[in-house]
Amino acid sequence: TMKNSSKSLLLFLTFGLALFLALPASAQVMLEEIKVTAQKREQSLQDVGIAITAFNADQLRILDIQKSFDIAKFTPGVHISGNIAGQNTQFSIRGVTQNDFNDIIESPNAVYLDEGYIAVAQAQTFAVFDIDRVEVLKGPQGTLFGRNATGGLIHYVSRKPNFDELEGYGDVTYGWFDSPTDANSFRFEGAAGGPFSETVAGRVAVYYNKADPYLKNLYPYAAVGAGSLGAGT
Repeated sequence: TMKNSSKSLLLFLTFGLALFLALPASAQVMLEEIKVTAQKREQSLQDVGIAITAFNADQLRILDIQKSFDIAKFTPGVHISGNIAGQNTQFSIRGVTQNDFNDIIESPNAVYLDEGYIAVAQAQTFAVFDIDRVEVLKGPQGTLFGRNATGGLIHYVSRKPNFDELEGYGDVTYGWFDSPTDANSFRFEGAAGGPFSETVAGRVAVYYNKADPYLKNLYPYAAVGAGSLGAGT
């Protein structure tokens, strides 16, 4: 019986290894260990005893996360809410949200960027680039993170400079849209950094995004008297 059990275990491990090697590279990245700081100290994701979802840099790239709210597409219990026709967009975690028309209202779901609290709800919308990881903590999280974390919080952590060697990357995207104005779209994302000495290192990240208009206004400029008032001259 012991011999049969050993053979079964060996067969199971062999099958598991073969299955892992057969996975595409993107799926293997998803299985890597992720270090998080959800409890104000660096830990393995598996060792954190709270409801948390985390994504590392490779996963963010594979999932094409370009805006802060893109993370909600892949996180259970996290949705997008807002008002003012979508101008005030914010996170909704476990059904907790803020439906207030005030432009400077604070959300009950906190958003942090490199441990810096983003107080205004409208500021939760921003471009995501050169990010090391994203941690989504289900609430309440007021004990460690203080106010406005009733529903939870989302923490974006930028990549840190490397003390070992110079490194960097660049990503260029160009698109052409078949529209009356032949709209073009151009996006560049890049970063570079490394050590200056044994104790000093730095990193610079750049993001540029420009898109031409999709529509062209054919309404005569002077039709409502703008020309007679001298506007635009």
